[in-house]
Amino acid sequence: MSTRIADALEDFKEKGKSAEVVEEWPPKSESTEESDWYHEEWGANPDDWKKPVPERKWLIPSWLPAGRIAILTGKGGQGKSRLALQIAAAIAAGESHWLPGARESLQREEGVAAVIASWEDERDEVARRLEGMKKAVGDRLRYISPKGSLWEPHPDGFNHTSATGQLSHCGSQLRKYCAEVKARLLVIDPRAAAYGLNENDRALVRQFMASWDTWAQKTSCAVLLIAHPPKTESSYSGSTDWHAAARTVWELGLEDTEEKTARGKRKEGTGEDLAPRLTCTKANYVQIPSSYWLSGYPVWKVEENPKTAADKWQQRMQPVGTQGQRDAKYV
Repeated sequence: MSTRIADALEDFKEKGKSAEVVEEWPPKSESTEESDWYHEEWGANPDDWKKPVPERKWLIPSWLPAGRIAILTGKGGQGKSRLALQIAAAIAAGESHWLPGARESLQREEGVAAVIASWEDERDEVARRLEGMKKAVGDRLRYISPKGSLWEPHPDGFNHTSATGQLSHCGSQLRKYCAEVKARLLVIDPRAAAYGLNENDRALVRQFMASWDTWAQKTSCAVLLIAHPPKTESSYSGSTDWHAAARTVWELGLEDTEEKTARGKRKEGTGEDLAPRLTCTKANYVQIPSSYWLSGYPVWKVEENPKTAADKWQQRMQPVGTQGQRDAKYV
């Protein structure tokens, strides 16, 4: 080994020793009965599989399982952050309506909170949107603007983006914060800012997703990652393991209420028939729920008639100062 390489290795070792130790998840047990290589073992007793199994818990039935990881994706500027804030505010206010007009209701729980970790929208913008939603959230909705990413290269990986990842100091502190306020939903907006490694590396992506999903299960706090799609036709950027590891995936985007492809599937258009649509594209535990056409600002609500949704969207998109802009019936 050359002197230059040896010096570099020694330098990284010293940095590793002086670096702040982040929280390890799951925490190691002092019990000698727990394995050091798996979380839980089941089935050694023939009667294990005969024991009663509790029903799955949901934050939003069919849409968002409690204590698991999910992704909300869609192009920028179409209302993903606003929808996530709307859901978080409803949880904090103890309400059952996450989306007015939707068939499903939030599973209410007293004394719990929701946390929004945002690298994009400043506190004042979140407050403005919240004011328009008229939600009595008290101290149960928390906003955090992290100083860094939640995931970082492991010191042994020489800080290269293809190295093994680990929970960062910000990530560790955010988890502790959520536990302290009894959060049942953590919104991470956007995913790209929270994840500090190569989004195309399947192994790294799976490690990140597994870590946050394990934490979500341990704490009963669902994690909703907000992601932007690439410039291609895919609904999300990066490795396919983003989609594979998420327990449910939502897409919010504009679709043509009239035009269809040869296979009968609606596609994104550019005409006056465009309207926002929320679709669940993946649901691991139930049959995929029906999609919703949406309208409204700042509160999203369901429109039964796609044409009505398109008309209201076009009204909202009119330049400021034109006739009918921000008419009360469209808000």
